[in-house]
Amino acid sequence: MSKHNTAYYFMTIPAVLLFFLFHTFPAIQGIFYSFTNWNGFAQSFEFVGLKNYINLFKDENVLNSYLFTFKYAILTTILVNALSLLIAVGLNEKIKFKNLFKAVYFLPPAA
Repeated sequence: MSKHNTAYYFMTIPAVLLFFLFHTFPAIQGIFYSFTNWNGFAQSFEFVGLKNYINLFKDENVLNSYLFTFKYAILTTILVNALSLLIAVGLNEKIKFKNLFKAVYFLPPAA
């Protein structure tokens, strides 16, 4: 291992520590608290196991939101692909002002 390789490792240590501190540690902590009845403010909490997750899948509002999200994802995927296909076919057809349409489509948006 050369001096340059060790320098790279020392330069990545702060980024890895910050990532762990602000992302990984809170994620692990959130997973732990999801198995408790802690409300976020109380001084004490009890371990309740999978009770929170069982209640989550019994809640009608949560199930409705899952269904809505699934429908939304399917619908937007189909619509975006259909619109993209129409634009692609339109840009490849021999039509008047074809190059103008291509220029407008590929022109970057104004800032």
